[in-house]
Amino acid sequence: MGNASVTGTDFHSLQLHTVASTTSTPATHRSVSSYASSKITEFVLSPGTQVSFFADFNGSALTTLPKGNALQEHAQTQANFSLQAYVQNSQTGFASKRIGVAASNGKLGDSPPATMSASERVWITFDNDSAFSSNLKLDISLVSLARTYDAGPLQASPVPEPATTAMLLAGLAMVTGAVRRRRAVRGK
Repeated sequence: MGNASVTGTDFHSLQLHTVASTTSTPATHRSVSSYASSKITEFVLSPGTQVSFFADFNGSALTTLPKGNALQEHAQTQANFSLQAYVQNSQTGFASKRIGVAASNGKLGDSPPATMSASERVWITFDNDSAFSSNLKLDISLVSLARTYDAGPLQASPVPEPATTAMLLAGLAMVTGAVRRRRAVRGK
């Protein structure tokens, strides 16, 4: 399951939501991701001015498998916040911030379920030091990812015991002998 949404009537009320989840049914590997983003493509910054953008990130990741389960889970949420500046159609600046949170039930099958969460304010500031107006492009994206994979031992094909092999060979010898006797009786 994965879903994503972008809500808000303007930049100040913009909210991004993502959810990614895998079921804990046995599988070699399951992965699902969800992505939501918003872009402000035209924002003009006058010469000699500064602008700052900020966003509040609240993320959580949860693994739900119980102790002793052969499946392993990993969940993460990550936010990206980038600002590109263009003066006379040439890129003059770039700033990027990334924040994330991840949880995993560990590398061992007996690891307990894990929950991790983070809340942080991230911001980007840009100074227009040029003599020209600058066009800014602001990108905000949020990604959630969940993975489940089977960490249990591979099932080996059974190797027959020596006694079983001996019984098989004895049975084949008896069948071969019976076929030879029938051929000998028919030939007379």
